Amino acid sequence: MVAVVVVVALVAGLASTWVAVSDRSGDEVDRLTPAEDGPTTTATSATPTDDPALDAAVAEAMAFVEDVRQLEFETEVDVELLADDEFVARLNDATADVEGTEGAGTGTGSDLDDDAWWIALHLVDPATDDLEEAGEISDDATVGFYDSDTDELVVRGSAVTTYVRVTLIHELTHALDDQHFDLDPPALDDAEADVIDAFSALVEGDAVRVEDEYFDQLSDDEIDEYFDEEERLFGLEESTGEPPLVDEYTYFPYTYGPDFVRALVEVGGEDEVDAAFEDPPTSTEHILDPDRYLAGDDPVAVEAPAADGEVVDEGVLGAFLLFLALADTDVDLASRASSGWAGDWAVVWQDAGQYCVRAQVALDEPRDRSELVTAIRAWASSTDGVRLEEGSSTVGFTSCGATGVAA
Repeated sequence: MVAVVVVVALVAGLASTWVAVSDRSGDEVDRLTPAEDGPTTTATSATPTDDPALDAAVAEAMAFVEDVRQLEFETEVDVELLADDEFVARLNDATADVEGTEGAGTGTGSDLDDDAWWIALHLVDPATDDLEEAGEISDDATVGFYDSDTDELVVRGSAVTTYVRVTLIHELTHALDDQHFDLDPPALDDAEADVIDAFSALVEGDAVRVEDEYFDQLSDDEIDEYFDEEERLFGLEESTGEPPLVDEYTYFPYTYGPDFVRALVEVGGEDEVDAAFEDPPTSTEHILDPDRYLAGDDPVAVEAPAADGEVVDEGVLGAFLLFLALADTDVDLASRASSGWAGDWAVVWQDAGQYCVRAQVALDEPRDRSELVTAIRAWASSTDGVRLEEGSSTVGFTSCGATGVAA
């Protein structure tokens, strides 16, 4: 197994659009309600640094994370604070030997980050820069990371500011969860991308949720300082349009994971979160609709459809990627159609300068069939290379997109 490097990334500008979850926006400006309770426990000490201010901030953060998660750190955590250039160099070193994008910290599964999937589903235009950036979180948008192999926790910054303290909370939540539950479980070694995405949403959702609780108890001055530093670091401007749909996939764990974890807490408190790490969600549908996870409603197996050429890749699309493929035509219709997802299988092939994907989707209820058929027909009517393909027990489609390279 290789180590997992989990990051905290800037997620400004992304909006939750799937109807089964809340309208919580990715810029997280709704975190301003003061918390009722603060930390009450004393955390295990971290490995001392040569910066007393950092040591104090880490101790405070560890105590807060322990109090929220109702768990204790079992070992010391090695924490470093690095300025921009040093941070990026360390991040690159940490991810250089990691296989697959989830290990590299994007939070997304490996198979579906291949160019073929993005192009075939019309989620990126190979003639633009979108393809090169698909499925990746840039170094510039990464503000901290935790390496599960070395227990190394690195935060971007040159001084202990409010922004750094908030980032410490996020990454120390990863460290605590890793010590108790293992953020690199062997079961994910050969898992489908949709399974990896679901686990990533649990991991990042818990960290963002604890981070939000810490943010809630900051003073008005600290909140102002936080956003001032965020603007200095990233030069944020108000969004002038919708983000590319592929970005919604990339940031799925950060955008949808927190609501999943909060739903668990509402049902059974921190014990329910612990139970989820022991028995993780196995599909993005579980993340989007926590009731299905809590009910033990696992995806069904679907037979692979025939390909019209040599198969270059295959796997599960999942409820969320199905939603994104349909959403460019009609978001509301795509949301209703994908909410009936019960399982799928898709194959990808290349032919005559195109990548093509053919998928067959199983559905929860008979009424879900008509909604998915309607959504695919709408997609096909507005998108060249897409056609509906119904089976006796499934609903499917074929979608082909030009690679940008002459055949």
